[in-house]
Amino acid sequence: MSDYWSQYWKQGHLTSFGEEIKGNYQGLLADTWKAFFKNNDDTASILDIGTGNGALLALAREANNNTNLFGIDSATLSITQELAVDPQMKFFSNIQAESLPFNDAKFDVGVSQFGIEYSNLTLAIPELSRVLKSGAKFQFVLHDSQSSIVKPNNLILKAAHELNAQEGALTTMERMIQQIGSHGDSSKGADVERVKLNQLIGELVAKNRQGIWGTNFPSFLKYVMSKNWGVEKRLEMLSLFKKELLGQVERLTDLIDASLNENKYQLLTDLCADSSLEVSEFALLNERGNIIARKVNGFKR
Repeated sequence: MSDYWSQYWKQGHLTSFGEEIKGNYQGLLADTWKAFFKNNDDTASILDIGTGNGALLALAREANNNTNLFGIDSATLSITQELAVDPQMKFFSNIQAESLPFNDAKFDVGVSQFGIEYSNLTLAIPELSRVLKSGAKFQFVLHDSQSSIVKPNNLILKAAHELNAQEGALTTMERMIQQIGSHGDSSKGADVERVKLNQLIGELVAKNRQGIWGTNFPSFLKYVMSKNWGVEKRLEMLSLFKKELLGQVERLTDLIDASLNENKYQLLTDLCADSSLEVSEFALLNERGNIIARKVNGFKR
């Protein structure tokens, strides 16, 4: 995996939802975790797998001021000063869930939200069990392949691949800009590429309107092709858009690959059973009629 997530956290996001959520998780996700954390002992030690910039541990701190909180992530993190100065909160960057740097039976609680499913579960589940005490609780909130988070992003991923195809809209747009620069906006070459670009966009919208709008390409195209910009500036903005689109493709590919279907849930259940982790609950989290995730919790035998 590249440094995409390191760059993402460096932008200062607290959650994995980017600009969609200002501050911490809200609604059902937040309520699910607050209820879980309130049922822990005051002095419990909690390990968060795939902690990101600490959204889950911030919720844990709200629920209890005395818990000892530890967060690990495979990315390089950019923790806010507010969380970084908490003497009972420790973050570990560039740590894999498959190889935790902690002694056996160290933690009272293990948690993960949209994190552990990105790991190799065959290795990560036994490793989590190793560092949990007997009787320790665990809870995961996992991406579900049928959730209202994963399904729309799958459409965006498909649109991004089509935009970036060899003879796709981005290549055609670049040629159109170059023709405008060389021969003028009304030149035959520019008109040929413009017609082709409009045709490609029409086809994309017809079969995947939600996905193409999710890439932000239609708005980007309108902005770049306004009269405000010269050729060099347009090409510069297009190059930046391509770079950002590649990052989006990487993130969404990871998301789709990590999301759990029924076969993966069975694998997770079997791995937990083989690792002395007793699953007490498998539950879909539904908010306003939409599946947003799957909750799994239990305890270590």
